Amino acid sequence: MIYEQKEAAKFCLPNEYYPEQRHISVRDLDQHIHNEIMIDLAKAAFKKDDAKLLPKVGACKTCSRRTGASPELFPDAQGKDLCLDRTCHGKKLDALVRRRRKELDSGEGEYLKVSNDYQSRKGTLNTSEWTECKKKEDGAQRALIVGGTDRGKMTYAKKREGYHYERSAEEMEKERELKKEQKIHGAVQLQLWEEVIDCAEEDIDENAGQLQDGLLRMVAQGFYGHLWSQHQQKICKAQGWELPKEDENQWQPRWASAGRKAIAAMPAKEIRLLLIKCALIDDRENHSSQPWADEEETEEGPLREAARILGINTKAVEKQVQETQREESK
Repeated sequence: MIYEQKEAAKFCLPNEYYPEQRHISVRDLDQHIHNEIMIDLAKAAFKKDDAKLLPKVGACKTCSRRTGASPELFPDAQGKDLCLDRTCHGKKLDALVRRRRKELDSGEGEYLKVSNDYQSRKGTLNTSEWTECKKKEDGAQRALIVGGTDRGKMTYAKKREGYHYERSAEEMEKERELKKEQKIHGAVQLQLWEEVIDCAEEDIDENAGQLQDGLLRMVAQGFYGHLWSQHQQKICKAQGWELPKEDENQWQPRWASAGRKAIAAMPAKEIRLLLIKCALIDDRENHSSQPWADEEETEEGPLREAARILGINTKAVEKQVQETQREESK
């Protein structure tokens, strides 16, 4: 969740388009969060039980990355089922657009391709060039929204005549400069990636296949930082890490900063054990098989795979737990 919180913060802060301090209302921020970060699945253009839309991911209904899967962890959701993985949600919307375009292109009759943003797309009307209307209104046409927050949705639309937004020369120059900076930054990052990987490979060879402590610590920090917030919380409590004050960082959960500080002081052995816990924590909370797993993937989850590698008899563990629970239920 750290990335999403930073994105919400960016919306409120000055940027290249708004260099001065922005004045964002609570309503605007709330709308941004629910349109771009915590998305209400009840308003999605696709069905939550549609497992065929993106087969490798499966249906939203069986996904753990939503507030409805663990409502006790999200009291602020107030009973809503909110998606916590906007990247996956975006991919589903893109897949829905492809599906509906294919259906419309193979059918009879024309339709409009429209968007809810100002981005220019070939053959598509941006938000300033169309208006939503009722089916029976004069000039109404079937329309597929292919861009913006409502992409994938079918509606009826009319073209707006006589209005087209033209960017100023200053805006176009600013966009070109930004693209140049992004290209340079991307090239620098790629070159650094290649040099770091080459040096790391040499370092691993020199250390008999082991990561030096500094790199190991960096890997652990990155791994922990990418865990879901609720998994960070569970690991933090299991480790007994001391939590900072609530107001230490308003954009970051206390268990995220607690983990970062603890890892910075950990000896290498404990870091290796923590990496194992980070790799297994999601499966520890999983009480059913993963419906989005590829057919060629093994059916056993990471936890059972680890048990097998370490020579743990899972059948004996299952039998012991079942017997204990039967005794407790008497």
